[in-house]
Amino acid sequence: MSDKICIKCSGIKTGNHNSYCNSCKKEKSKAWREANKDYYRNYYLKNKQKIDEYQKKYNEENPEKHLEANRKYLKNNPEYVKIWKSKNKEKLREYSRKREALKLGNGHSPYTEDQVLSTYGILCNECKLPIDMNAPRQTGLDGWENGLQIDHLIPISKGGPDTLINVRPTHGLCNLRKLNN
Repeated sequence: MSDKICIKCSGIKTGNHNSYCNSCKKEKSKAWREANKDYYRNYYLKNKQKIDEYQKKYNEENPEKHLEANRKYLKNNPEYVKIWKSKNKEKLREYSRKREALKLGNGHSPYTEDQVLSTYGILCNECKLPIDMNAPRQTGLDGWENGLQIDHLIPISKGGPDTLINVRPTHGLCNLRKLNN
């Protein structure tokens, strides 16, 4: 009978191959993982590509589980969303432009603000004066009038595509004055 008793808590264990019951086994494993964080970090770094490929394949094969896990994580970690949004403002702007262009059937091809600036320079397309690249871009903040905004030559609302050919750098105030003209 003694081989069915956990050596730590004297509870009943389920398998014949272990000295611990399931809860003690989990507790022991958790303590080992905490004490050996470098082992897992090094393992991940050595096998990053293999692990990423496995996770990608699993997520593609189990989209519902993947979406549910993401929703649960975001719900339990609202600070992550704030941090991500503050670090990815350009991505958010791109998503918004793309969503609007596709909704209206105007067409979209990805581009970055760096591509716009390297193609067209940092002179405002409307007034031909230099754009202050350090000025805030959000309307209402001090100095936003001279900050960078990406202007669509043919507005998305009037059928213009969201493509590199249809955009130009402008000052915030020049873009606001132009509106949908």
